[in-house]
Amino acid sequence: MRIFSFVLAATLAISFIGSPVDAGFKRIKKYESFKIIIGKRLYDNHGNWIRLHSNGNLSGHHKVHGKVTGTWALNHGSVCRIMKIGGATDKDCQWVSLDGQKVRFVRNKGIGKAHILYWKKTAPKKTTKKKTTKKKSTTQKQPSIANELKF
Repeated sequence: MRIFSFVLAATLAISFIGSPVDAGFKRIKKYESFKIIIGKRLYDNHGNWIRLHSNGNLSGHHKVHGKVTGTWALNHGSVCRIMKIGGATDKDCQWVSLDGQKVRFVRNKGIGKAHILYWKKTAPKKTTKKKTTKKKSTTQKQPSIANELKF
């Protein structure tokens, strides 16, 4: 019984503290707060972008798979969207949080993988490794479409 009480108390304490990943981000649950990102291009670190339009459509561009289209709606505090990219369709409801010009989308109603987008093209530059003298392969591996559906 003491172990159960300790585990329950620890769990409650952690849930009130929050995680360092959440520091600075404020979750959007209402349309009034969400309007700040509508119509803006939201970029990732790779130059891909997406725009949520006020009419419920979305558009964008992916560097590998091309045109991005779809629809979105705010539903019970989550952004639910159907997105078509590179011939594949992806449906998801995501939690959205803001921290300045950073927008965090967390897949699967807040329990999935998180992705940070930026509403100005100020995404941090990817660090590159120093070039080596090794000869690179002439064949490029195409990334899996399932791994590219990040928005």
